[in-house]
Amino acid sequence: MLYHGILMAIYFKIEGALIVFFGDTYNHRPAIKNLGGRYNGTDKTWVVHDSAEMREKAAQFAKGHGINAEVSPAPVQSLSSAQVRSVPSINPALDPAPASPIDPSLGMTVSQLLLDAEKIINNGFPAPIWIVGEIQSLTRRGGGTIYFDFADAKTGSHQTATMTVKCNIWQNEVLWLEKRHGKEKVDMIFADGNRLRALVRVKLYKDRGQLTLSIEDVDPSFTQGALALARTELLKKLRALGLDRKNKLIPMPNFPFRVALISSEGSRAHTDFQHQLLGSGLFPGELLFFQCTMQGEKVPKDVISALEKAHHAAVDVIVLSRGGGSAADLRWFDGEEIAMAIAHSKIPIIAAIGHHDDTCIAEDLCHTREKTPTAAADRILEIFRDTRTSINEKAHILAGVLTREMTHFERLQSDLREKLSHATDTYFNRHRERLTSMTVYLQRGFDTIYSKQLGQFIQLGAQLNHFANAQIQRHSEILFHKEQQLTKLNPGPWLDAGWTQLSVAGKGIKSTKDVKVGTKLQARLRDGIMKLTVDSFEPRKTEPSNTTKKD
Repeated sequence: MLYHGILMAIYFKIEGALIVFFGDTYNHRPAIKNLGGRYNGTDKTWVVHDSAEMREKAAQFAKGHGINAEVSPAPVQSLSSAQVRSVPSINPALDPAPASPIDPSLGMTVSQLLLDAEKIINNGFPAPIWIVGEIQSLTRRGGGTIYFDFADAKTGSHQTATMTVKCNIWQNEVLWLEKRHGKEKVDMIFADGNRLRALVRVKLYKDRGQLTLSIEDVDPSFTQGALALARTELLKKLRALGLDRKNKLIPMPNFPFRVALISSEGSRAHTDFQHQLLGSGLFPGELLFFQCTMQGEKVPKDVISALEKAHHAAVDVIVLSRGGGSAADLRWFDGEEIAMAIAHSKIPIIAAIGHHDDTCIAEDLCHTREKTPTAAADRILEIFRDTRTSINEKAHILAGVLTREMTHFERLQSDLREKLSHATDTYFNRHRERLTSMTVYLQRGFDTIYSKQLGQFIQLGAQLNHFANAQIQRHSEILFHKEQQLTKLNPGPWLDAGWTQLSVAGKGIKSTKDVKVGTKLQARLRDGIMKLTVDSFEPRKTEPSNTTKKD
């Protein structure tokens, strides 16, 4: 049934499961809010859930605010809010004059076409309807309003082809949904790729010629079921490919000296892990940090990039941590891209997502799952402790084995020493006699050969002595003749007799042609050199001798 009243152009109606106030509601907002009303910015109406008690309150509200309510003869199933506002019987003064075509014979105008289409859509969808589709291209704008494309597969077309319609949910509707279903569920539902079952009002915006859906309610269980189904299908696929245990089968190194932490810089996960690992003073290795977005659409790309960088850095173990979060935040770690990157990792990965209630696929595929970043750091420290304990145990076992082996070796060595001593004595005793016989034999042979060679040496020595004496005699005679020649050439006796030797610049003078007037001469005397200058000279007819007697 439709109720309407007029007070400064205010109307209300019962539409399906809702009581709708519309018109000039500005001055009555507090009163409508007290009824539990929610504002719909799309058509500027206030909506209250219908019930017997709420109808009574609406009637009292109408009476208290001077709104005269009366029953409309039109059934509610055939009316929409747009039609109610355009019904002339409600308030004819508000209805615009119908536009007439310029020339009816030419056909309908665009505005007429859209007006007729609006009426058809309003008549076809007078009340909100439930619709199922996939969220695409979701954006959140200032104030919290959400816009996205509601999509469905296109029948008979390629599997990626879709049919879409624009969809929105206003800020006040978002707040109402968060109050009704919880903010965490709402955040989880409204994300790209999610399947959604929503209660929508179908509208045609004439100015843009665009069909739009305005969301009034959602079914969280439907989306949760779709996400759970997608998660189950992905796990089934991974198990069929044998990827669910691939990373778990990689041996954890006994000495993880190079640890990679993939997390958001400055986050609680980052600081807790770093403090626990490095602050303990028990970690002897190196911590490499790789910054990564851990919330929102960039998560898959950033996580995969960080894993690749960790592999290039040749780390021993990777820790993937975000320190908890809502189910909506964690759903990015249920995606196939991150799952495949973890499954194909050549390095063991420790997941420290930190969510106690739910386990994401990324945690299922990792080598080890820890509940918190602190626990992940303790796990690495525990590896070193276990390795140290194992080494100590093996060292103790090895020491016992070595002690037993050394005792056995010492006994064996003592036995071998006795046997070797006995064998050595026997060997030397046996060969000592042989060596003695050989010594006597060699001595006799040596004496014989020595005697024979000694005679030959004496004979050869006599021959060499005779030859040496002959050579000495011959060379003595040669030396005597040389001495006589040198004596003849010695200028000493000549100098003693008063002769001298003239020279120019160290060269001896043999002819008057070797000098001229003014030439500087040196005259060699017995006790020194006398320097002379040629004033004149007179050549002789005969060749002068090499020496000139001193004047």
